[in-house]
Amino acid sequence: MAKSATITTAPTPVAAAPVPVLNLPMSRGNPYQPLLYAAPDAGFRPEPLAKTEITDLPRMLAEGHRLLHLHWDDLIFGRSRDSAANANEAERDLAALAAFKAGGGRILWTVHNRTPHRDMDPETFRAARARVVTLADLMHVHTPDAALHMQRDWGVDPARLRILPHPSYLGHYEPAETSLGRDLPDCAARAFLFFGAFRANKGLDTLVDTARTLIRRDVPFHLHLCGRAARSHQKLFRALQDTDCVTLTDEAVPDEQVAGIFARAQVFVAPFGNLFTSGSVMLAQGFGLPVIGPDTEALRAHVAPENHDLLYDPGAPRGLLRMMTRLVEMPNDELRSRRAAALALAQDRAPARIAAQMMQVLTDLRDGTGASLQAVQPTPIAAAHPATPAPSAQARAQQRLADLTRTLGLTDPLRILDIGANPMNHDAPYKELLAAGHAHVTGFEPQPEALAALNARKSPQETYFPDVVGDGATHRLNLYRGSGLASLLEIRQPTLDHLLGLRRAARPTGHVDLPSRKLDEIEDIGRVDFLKIDVQGAEAMIFTHAQTALSQTLAVQSEVNFFPLYDNQPSFGEIDRLLQAHGLVPHSFLHIEKRLLRSRWLGRIADATPQQMLDGDILYLRDLSRPDTLDSTDLRKIALLCDTCYGFTDITLRCLEILVERGEIKPRVAERFIDSL
Repeated sequence: MAKSATITTAPTPVAAAPVPVLNLPMSRGNPYQPLLYAAPDAGFRPEPLAKTEITDLPRMLAEGHRLLHLHWDDLIFGRSRDSAANANEAERDLAALAAFKAGGGRILWTVHNRTPHRDMDPETFRAARARVVTLADLMHVHTPDAALHMQRDWGVDPARLRILPHPSYLGHYEPAETSLGRDLPDCAARAFLFFGAFRANKGLDTLVDTARTLIRRDVPFHLHLCGRAARSHQKLFRALQDTDCVTLTDEAVPDEQVAGIFARAQVFVAPFGNLFTSGSVMLAQGFGLPVIGPDTEALRAHVAPENHDLLYDPGAPRGLLRMMTRLVEMPNDELRSRRAAALALAQDRAPARIAAQMMQVLTDLRDGTGASLQAVQPTPIAAAHPATPAPSAQARAQQRLADLTRTLGLTDPLRILDIGANPMNHDAPYKELLAAGHAHVTGFEPQPEALAALNARKSPQETYFPDVVGDGATHRLNLYRGSGLASLLEIRQPTLDHLLGLRRAARPTGHVDLPSRKLDEIEDIGRVDFLKIDVQGAEAMIFTHAQTALSQTLAVQSEVNFFPLYDNQPSFGEIDRLLQAHGLVPHSFLHIEKRLLRSRWLGRIADATPQQMLDGDILYLRDLSRPDTLDSTDLRKIALLCDTCYGFTDITLRCLEILVERGEIKPRVAERFIDSL
């Protein structure tokens, strides 16, 4: 009898338990760290470690914990205003980290920011960071720009660097299929969102000023400011509390409400002044929101390449204003394509994909190898010869201003007169000149709250008066719901019935009778090099009684009217006649506001675009075709004003040419400046 076969079944392999990695500190609200480990079949798992437990690291090492993932060193070092206490705590904690390393532990450091979120003790922070640089076995950054920073400023060997993009949050707050399948939200006006902590480096003052300008111009938009605000920002936001165009959510947002907030928005605003990495930008794109913000290498690395043209020059005085206006006017079909690009980036950086790369980095950390170098590229910059990064647009603008003033040999500041000077210093075309000390501004603002805001923020080079500039008579100032519409004239009802988007802001709220003063009779004004005026229809009255000022000024930026918003409003032609009578010629339109005509069928047309010109800003200059009428100082001032405020290089070159011909500037000096461009 044949023996029966013996069948043996191989035991089912048991997957090894993930290796614990101490995460110091572990965020309680931000899901970033769990997502960073959320790879299929992850070989590592995060284990929370609080700051107060750092001194237990030697004990944890003895218990078998060999891997430490360090995050947010600014939450560990330099956290109070007591520098001595900070230094003692830092020394104690760094000693524990060093003991962990000396006993065979290995440290991965994710560098989240360039400087502390709350810069209370920068010396202790920098000293501690320098020690962490020596202790970390590997360093993880999110962008090539951050890798350059670690090499250039901290001397890090690129072999220790790993670049993994910040993961998106696609699929975390709602199913990914829901986010990917959602169409562009249907909104009454273009819906912008700012989401995240209100910190000083996030450009909130510029965003608030821009929102106020859009409100004053009655641009149809809505802005949701969502995040926790410090007391200083609460004061900043007060100026927006009386408008329906802005919604403020000044509180922590529960996880279950995040998706709804982003689902109602169409565009994400990120006017960050010093971006290193941004979870909020990645969060926004996971909900299909195109991002607008300054054109920096760091933000480019976070934004879909197809949407890089939505990033504006950070050195441009009105960059954010122009971009938000562009998005308001953008057809919905184009915005849908922008939305698709944002979602594609979020898919490419889905948490599982980035986490799989993080598992390779952690394998490197555990084994002390470079196996992940093919999957996660280190920065290609050689450590021995670190490349100097290209200067930012703002740095280039500052250098150009310094080079130009040196070339021109102009020492006296420009005398600038701003009539109707709302607290909009960040939008003022002369902002860069003022910041560099090359301008003195005299402004007039009769509204008490606006005047108080101006005086609270002014520099020593600014002087503001409460006077109404006019013809010397008493006038009634008509007030409207949109504060930027306040005028000595009454709003014209047929215009409200004819053009879309004006009625709500044009609702009357009261009036006040105010005496006015003729500009030529106001003492201590002196010569005016540049006159900026925005007074809602009173320009012609002011110009008529500013004969001396207009005979001397070199440039005028004035709002002009094409279609009457107010009863008896002087037209563009009348303003042009008054200014040309003083030898000022039109140079360029800086902005033109356009409106749609009302129709009961308008809502059925998807691609209707505004074409009716309402008003705009125009620049007038002295006639450079007659240089004999201008002295050399005038030419120097025109060059400085037009180059810095408006970027008109051709005017700069023409003025330099005339000055060289006059022997006022040596040719090689002018050539040196031109070569620098």
